[in-house]
Amino acid sequence: MADYKDLRALFTNSDLLEKAEVACVIAANSFLDLPTPTADQKRWAGVVLANPKGEAEKAVKSILADKSSATVDVILGLSDNNIKNRVAAISQSLVDAMAGA
Repeated sequence: MADYKDLRALFTNSDLLEKAEVACVIAANSFLDLPTPTADQKRWAGVVLANPKGEAEKAVKSILADKSSATVDVILGLSDNNIKNRVAAISQSLVDAMAGA
């Protein structure tokens, strides 16, 4: 199990951040592919597509919280699909947070 210091150090891990950026772009695109995305979903997608790093930083923190009982090696070994699924699971919450809901 990673301790808090180890988890905090992973906040800025470039590999995790890069994977989360791609996952955020995929999640944003999935909102845009909906038949009728909400205004908030479109706004969030626009922010992500313009600069995915900010939302990716939030996503990494959620990934780390979700995997906090794992070791650092397990966390660093998460597959692209694991990360994509976690970001997909939280993407509406990120939309709601940006909208102030």
